[in-house]
Amino acid sequence: MKKTRFVYRQRFFLLVALATCIFAGLIVAHHICAVSWYQRKFSAVRVTIALVMLICASSYFAYVLYLLYRPYYGVTKTPFMRADLSSLTGNRLSHYYVHADGRYGHAIEQGLFSTPPFDSDGILLVDYGGETGKQHNPVILCLYALENWELLLQGDDQKRRAVFFEQADWLVEQQEEGKWYYHFTWKEKKVEAPWISGMAQGLGISVLLRAWQLAEAPKYLNAAEQAFKILEIPIDRGGVACRVGKGTWFEEFPNPSAPSHVMNGHIWTLFGIWDMWRVTGNPDALRLFNEGLVAQKADISKYDAGFWILYDQESKIPLNSHYFDFQIHQLTVLHALSGDPIFATYAAKWEAYRRNIANFCGVLRLVVRRKMHRLLDGC
Repeated sequence: MKKTRFVYRQRFFLLVALATCIFAGLIVAHHICAVSWYQRKFSAVRVTIALVMLICASSYFAYVLYLLYRPYYGVTKTPFMRADLSSLTGNRLSHYYVHADGRYGHAIEQGLFSTPPFDSDGILLVDYGGETGKQHNPVILCLYALENWELLLQGDDQKRRAVFFEQADWLVEQQEEGKWYYHFTWKEKKVEAPWISGMAQGLGISVLLRAWQLAEAPKYLNAAEQAFKILEIPIDRGGVACRVGKGTWFEEFPNPSAPSHVMNGHIWTLFGIWDMWRVTGNPDALRLFNEGLVAQKADISKYDAGFWILYDQESKIPLNSHYFDFQIHQLTVLHALSGDPIFATYAAKWEAYRRNIANFCGVLRLVVRRKMHRLLDGC
């Protein structure tokens, strides 16, 4: 969740204060040992004090390392997602391409993003804290809908069917000229309210096309087709497309002055475009999908830090363990859809990064550098 500026500064100054105390403790411990050596008086009290200070200092240092280590190598509270290659072609949509078999949906219902997790109409909320507070997030809402879709495929659960259509109906009702707007400013992502997201457009298409095939109500197909049209509009004209050479990036956070090219958001969008091609046979969908593959293939090396995966091309954030896992599974699906070996190559290469604990040193360097930049920028 997004933290307020006060919380970030509070934590920073707390760390500085504790680090200062530890540094002072080490100096005192060194002084005690030095004086004891000079005076040849190693009393039990002096030695005990020095050892206690050294133990406290080393324990705190280990604790700080653990806090930094846990998001990247530890187990997160967010359920593991996996690639599902069982339904890649054909005009009848079944399992989504990357999902958590419904566990992600259960985690959301248990308060993963907000407590309580829904508004009075049963629509998902995300709590950003601070002045932003609880907001509707089309991306998270779509992922929740798709997780309920997976649960629905496991059995004819009327509750899951109702929840799925509640989210799909919200997408239809809240769509404005094909777009789903975010009604809050997200300074960290450099987007001002109201803004749209290519990832939301792509995921929304996937939800709505499944709703249409299940209910055969034209409103879902119409809304999906309207959402698809936005993917062809450049970001400087209010869309999400960013042309790069012969390829096209679909921006999760459209900013004409500083496109960030978030890789996972781009790939989620490609999945929605592929669904549009499968269901409608629209040649523009196949063209956009191929253009998105060209952009991803051309720039994929820019996300390789040599020891970890980077979140985007602008902030250089190292992925946490949850993002790291499903990013690899996204590439697995792209390889299956396109047949291009570059996606399988990078998936295997990046998977190996996780198995090398020495790579944490590189991750730590990126994390510390980013925290310093955010402090200097007043975040």
